[in-house]
Amino acid sequence: MFVYITDKNTNNEKILDIHKRLTESDKDLVLTKDGSGRPLLNEGYISISHSGEYKVVAISSKKVGIDIEKHRDINFQRIVSRFFKDTRISSLNDFFGLWVKNEAYLKFTGEGLKKLGKKNNYNKSRLYTFIEGYSMAIYSDDKKCAFCFI
Repeated sequence: MFVYITDKNTNNEKILDIHKRLTESDKDLVLTKDGSGRPLLNEGYISISHSGEYKVVAISSKKVGIDIEKHRDINFQRIVSRFFKDTRISSLNDFFGLWVKNEAYLKFTGEGLKKLGKKNNYNKSRLYTFIEGYSMAIYSDDKKCAFCFI
């Protein structure tokens, strides 16, 4: 799996072109959308998220979900009490970690936000916080991951 981290304005076609060159593929990648507006690739799987100044794109041979969120001052306790009733969260960092792990899982399953906070396997999402002020999570059966900053 390749994860591309880039400026929010970077064109998806540019990312696909870089991916093709990095993987030395001779196949052209075509990005479309399904009936729900989710991105689809003609070869493999793709998931896209953006927040603040960043866009992240995960491309894999296996199903994948990715999410990134910029930390911002919000009343996270209200959101936790509405969607994550059985979860104790004491900081914004913890809240955004929980949020992106859930959203990455829901993108992976295709269930959408209507299942947010329901009992699910979101804890298997891998959480990354290497961009200051952001949380990012990936859910996939593909355990190998290469990060590419564009």
